[in-house]
Amino acid sequence: MRPETVREKLALAAEHQLIVRLERGEIEEGHFDGYVSRLGERFFALAVIDDNVHINGFACLRYEDVTRIILPPPNEHFLVKALNLRGEYPPTCPPIDLTSALSLIRSACDHIHIVSVHPEIDDPETCWIGRLRSSSDELVVLDLVSPGGEWEVDPFQVELKHVTRVDFGGEYENALMLVAGPRPDRLGS
Repeated sequence: MRPETVREKLALAAEHQLIVRLERGEIEEGHFDGYVSRLGERFFALAVIDDNVHINGFACLRYEDVTRIILPPPNEHFLVKALNLRGEYPPTCPPIDLTSALSLIRSACDHIHIVSVHPEIDDPETCWIGRLRSSSDELVVLDLVSPGGEWEVDPFQVELKHVTRVDFGGEYENALMLVAGPRPDRLGS
């Protein structure tokens, strides 16, 4: 799909608070179901509906990676009703800047403790979860949280040109933050 077409369909879904199903066939199998929460210049934020019919954080995706949009998805009526009954509708996305990967990561870290940064085209099996330490026009430096919920000593550099997706506010990120606790003042250099 052309990014302009993707943006138009997502804008329609956002305006009418419709659930969408998105596929990114060039990057991964499967799909995302969710509410379009915010539209930006390069990225958009989707409030993700998980398999247990809960809002499970936000996935910020690039328009250019979307290969298919199903509007409405199967069982939309059930999903809407279940989310309403659970008090999870409408989901509220923090005020994040979706202009670029850099602005997205910076603004998300201003509102959320940690983010998941994905370089899916270069390495589909990898994501880095952590807190922004510093940035430049070409990269971000993250203090990472290990899968065991511990702050890594050494910071990690991520080239922004490789970032295809940024997630935050999901149950996994929240669990890591709960176990890791606040970022210590002193980590590696």
